[in-house]
Amino acid sequence: ANEEAMMNAARQGQDSFDIDVKDNDVFGYVDEEIVRRQQELKSQTSVAGVTKGALGLADVGQSVSVSYATSDLRPAMSKALPFLERPAVLDEVALAGDAGFDPLGLATDAEALLRMRDAELKHGRLAMLAVVGWPLSELVQPSLASDFHAPSLVFKQAGEVPSVLNGGLGDVPVVFWAFALAVAGAAELAGQQAANSGKMPGDLGLTAGRGLFAGVLGSDAAVAEAEIVNGRVAQLAIVAFVVQEFLAKASGLPEPVVSQSYGLFHPFF
Repeated sequence: ANEEAMMNAARQGQDSFDIDVKDNDVFGYVDEEIVRRQQELKSQTSVAGVTKGALGLADVGQSVSVSYATSDLRPAMSKALPFLERPAVLDEVALAGDAGFDPLGLATDAEALLRMRDAELKHGRLAMLAVVGWPLSELVQPSLASDFHAPSLVFKQAGEVPSVLNGGLGDVPVVFWAFALAVAGAAELAGQQAANSGKMPGDLGLTAGRGLFAGVLGSDAAVAEAEIVNGRVAQLAIVAFVVQEFLAKASGLPEPVVSQSYGLFHPFF
């Protein structure tokens, strides 16, 4: 009798559809399948991927997932280049100064994006130092050399700072090059250690003044934004300095940038 009662008993999921599949999915297969289907629906070849392919930079069949950030299910457009779609990889990591700029799709994944941000920060910081040091050298170095009874490298270059295009780098003391290489090596080592410990690109652990700047600008995020923006401007400015002096020298009359842009580097009264 007991056996007959068990055979005739209704079993949940056999005689009805009342079973809760998700509650019984101890291995998470249902959630995994939902995520997989959502990713398939959202993935397509981005404009960045097409651009790379046209230039011969993309692999065969390469595609980049884009995120639908607009209400009408169209990919968001780049702020920097409004006629191109915003690369989806930029949504994977929140970075300061993100204007949706990667027209060639060089940042193929989050790891590549972080490497490029690290390189951008390094170049931006070097450019900010250079854009201050370049005119300062042309203004101050001749008088300092005179005070210390040393030859002026700037005066020898007709007022222009020694550089690759201006020449004169062979006259720079070896001590300076040794110091520059030591500082560069220490910075690179600190950067590698920070990356290995999981820190964000550019985070070398230098916190001096961060609280002050954050108080002035409103937040740490605003400080990071200001650094990346000023670094980008500095890179453009230092290129402009180089081109200005190179063209002046090529014309036969060398003229330092502090003279060509006199109002920027001298008081008006």
